Amino acid sequence: MKKILVFILLLVILPAVSAFTQTSDRMDNYYSGRDAGASLNVADSAERAATNTLVGVGAGALISTGDANSVYGYGAGRSLTTGYGNALFGMLAGANLTTEDNKLYINNGWYPTFGIFGDFSRGYFGIDNTGTAGVALTVTGMIVSDSLTVDGITADEVTLNEVIAGSSAGVSLSLSDGTAAVTMDNSGNLDITGDTIRLRTDSGVIHSGTTGSAGDIRWGTSAASSYLYVCYATNAWRRISMSNTF
Repeated sequence: MKKILVFILLLVILPAVSAFTQTSDRMDNYYSGRDAGASLNVADSAERAATNTLVGVGAGALISTGDANSVYGYGAGRSLTTGYGNALFGMLAGANLTTEDNKLYINNGWYPTFGIFGDFSRGYFGIDNTGTAGVALTVTGMIVSDSLTVDGITADEVTLNEVIAGSSAGVSLSLSDGTAAVTMDNSGNLDITGDTIRLRTDSGVIHSGTTGSAGDIRWGTSAASSYLYVCYATNAWRRISMSNTF
C-alpha cells in the first residue's frame, strides 16, 4: 500500500516540479518557473536565443531570439521578444518592453513609476523615472544625505530644482579645498565667501509699476543712463544712478 501511495505521489509531484523548475539548455539559457522562457528558440539557426537567465513564473515567456537578458520575477519581461542585454528585476519589471535592448528595470510592476531605471548602452539612469538622454542620473523626489559631493563638473552640468536641508547648519556649497563658498541657513540667509555677485541679464529701464517683489535687485541700461534698481514693495522700485564711470 505504501509503495502504491509513493508511486501516486511521484506521478503527481514530478510533473509539477518539472513545470516550475527548469535547467540550462544547449545555448546556455537558464530558466526556472512555469512558462519562463517558454518561447526560446534554440534550434541551429542564425536567429536563436542564447545566454538568457529567466527566473520566475512567466519570466521572459515570449523571448524567442533575444540574447543575454537577465530577468527575475513573476511576469518580468513577459512581453519581451527579441531584446538584447536587458536586466529586469522584480515582479512585472519591464513587463511593457518588447524589442528594447540594454534596459535596466529594478521595480515592482504594480507601481511602475517607482524604482531604478536605465539604459546601459547610452549611459543614463533614473530613480523613480526612466532617465534622461544625455544626463547620467536623473532623480525624481528628494535625496537625503549627510554629505553630497559632485566632482569634476562645470556650471551647466548640475541642476537642482530644490534643495532641502535637514540640519540646523542649512545648505553649504564648498570649494575643492573644503572652504564653504555659499551657505544658506534654515532661515534663508545667504552668505557668500567671494567678493562678486553677477546678475547676467540687463533688465532695461524699469518704471513704476514694473512687476517685482520686495527684495528684487536688478540693473538696467538705456541709451542715456544706467541704474541699479531695488524693489521695496510689490511693483514699487527705487533706483540708484550708475551714470558715472571709472
